[in-house]
Amino acid sequence: MADHLRIGHNVKIGAKSGIHRDVPDGTEMFGYPARPAREALKLAAEVGRLPRLVERIRALDARLKELERKSGGGDA
Repeated sequence: MADHLRIGHNVKIGAKSGIHRDVPDGTEMFGYPARPAREALKLAAEVGRLPRLVERIRALDARLKELERKSGGGDA
């Protein structure tokens, strides 16, 4: 937690969260850096999907290169 912050009333902060700014009343924070809890949980879910997305991008890139090779280049 940074120095000289104002943490409002009825605030919930998840364990090991990094608070760097004032937190308004009634806010739920989570993560590092801390974000509104709903946003942090959605972000964590997206990070879990990254390996599958990288694999898909590589496959699409390979398909695109093959199509370009078959069409005689690809430079427009």
